[in-house]
Amino acid sequence: LLVCLVYVMVSTQRLTRPLRRLEEVMDTASLENLTQTIAPDFRSSNNEFQRMAQAYDGMRERLYKAIRREKQLSDLQMQTRFDMLQAQVNPHFIYNVLNVISSRGSMNDDEVICDICDDLAGMLRYSTDTRQNDATLRQEITYLELYFSLLKYRYRHKLEYEIELEPEIEGQKLPKLVIQQLVENSISHGFRNSSKIMNISVRGYQENGYWYICVQDNGEGFSEKVLEDLEKKFRQLRMDLSDNEKSVKMQIGGMGLLNTYARLYLLNGENMEFHICNRKEGGAETIIGVKMQ
Repeated sequence: LLVCLVYVMVSTQRLTRPLRRLEEVMDTASLENLTQTIAPDFRSSNNEFQRMAQAYDGMRERLYKAIRREKQLSDLQMQTRFDMLQAQVNPHFIYNVLNVISSRGSMNDDEVICDICDDLAGMLRYSTDTRQNDATLRQEITYLELYFSLLKYRYRHKLEYEIELEPEIEGQKLPKLVIQQLVENSISHGFRNSSKIMNISVRGYQENGYWYICVQDNGEGFSEKVLEDLEKKFRQLRMDLSDNEKSVKMQIGGMGLLNTYARLYLLNGENMEFHICNRKEGGAETIIGVKMQ
């Protein structure tokens, strides 16, 4: 009986040793040691303990990747805000100035000045709102309409645009200021050496379980070298974003296609599409697609 009792005690100690080891690892888990694997410690254990350790390692790795991805997205969002407010001017001060200008316009019976101030105030109100980093497609399109309205005051008859958005995808989410960045890229780079009328088309639709935003223009299009460079940068950026040990930094003032690509990829991963090409009719085309939520 004494021998059996000793055998049971020794066996119990040996069998529960992996559990105590796992408990110790879980109690001491923190951000600093989330990269440490524990599965090798269980090679001498039975299959059940090995599977338990492997399951914990899998959960730990997914948690670490999620934390790193959230950190990367937070960095990019912060840089986006710096871009929007790089002058570091209090938005309320800008609103007050716009109200003064609008009042002066009313006094002089200049409704155009009032409309410009109202559109600009609406854009600032949307872009400087830090309570939410994402928006619906309907909100983005509403912001885009204000942006086009201001551009029309500048370019007048030299700018023509059309916007279409299927009602079924109006509630789909995406990072703020994505569509406007695509349009701004078309206007800034597509007509740099051209004096013809700018035609910009923005279309939102759904297809095969994805929603898409397609921005087309009739500008100069992309040169082959620019397209190749962009594709290389997209691939490198995708690798950097997939590497949880690597921090991705964007140049302040450099918002554009790369920043847009990075924010979309961090939020949607492999459920995101991003295509840039030249149109046969002339001009460029940029398409983003995200799996329907």
